[in-house]
Amino acid sequence: MNHQRRETLRAAGGLGLFALLASAGLLGPQLAQAAQGRAGFEARTLDAALAALGAGKSTTSGDIELNVPDLNENGAVVRLGIASRLPDTEQIAILIDRNPNLLAAVFSLPAGTFADIQTEVKMAESSDIHVLVKANGRFHAMRKGVKVTIGGCAGDDGAGVARIGSSRIRATVKDGITDVRVRMFHPMETGQRKTAAGVLVPAHYIAEVSAMHNERVVLSAQFGPSVSANPYLAFRFRGGATGDRLRVSWTDNKGESRSDEATIA
Repeated sequence: MNHQRRETLRAAGGLGLFALLASAGLLGPQLAQAAQGRAGFEARTLDAALAALGAGKSTTSGDIELNVPDLNENGAVVRLGIASRLPDTEQIAILIDRNPNLLAAVFSLPAGTFADIQTEVKMAESSDIHVLVKANGRFHAMRKGVKVTIGGCAGDDGAGVARIGSSRIRATVKDGITDVRVRMFHPMETGQRKTAAGVLVPAHYIAEVSAMHNERVVLSAQFGPSVSANPYLAFRFRGGATGDRLRVSWTDNKGESRSDEATIA
């Protein structure tokens, strides 16, 4: 990362990071377009988040699946499995009604990547989880009520144990389909947790993620503070062969970044 880009990233600070990069001419056209969507992570109402995503109107669809336990003991880590049977699914977004940051994540799926994602989110309290799918240029949605025993939007787990480190990546191929599972190590602070002395811990979370097979992007995502500490991500794509390289890169809201690689087995 060159000095100008690093200083711009640090100056950007919070949720306006990628909009600032776009205005500074430091993002390519695709990322600049994605930057416009980060306004959704600032939204405090469902309608505002949907409007920021360009989804003022959506159709309820039975072709979207959300697999999540009805009751979760710990709201800090709620595992979600999302699948879309809608043809030409290109984007999946997760929104959590009663979280301070409603929009949790937006996944962009290039051709060849299955509309089948697993990740983990925080839930401040029992709430509806909305899944918004963009397929063939149109938006479709479903929602499910999910209960949590203990709310989990205060930070990693209140203990500050999560640390930035190298991602753990597992990638295997069978019958021409590559299965990827990634654990990224990052505190994903929401900006709401306080230290024992009562000092507010600043927001610090991964904002942008990309996965590349050789030189081809097979998944990109935008995260907000509602993604759990040490983010988990699982997905599948067509292609890949034993010995190929898979690279997972991320940049957070403070401008820190890293990139890790694994060999497909």
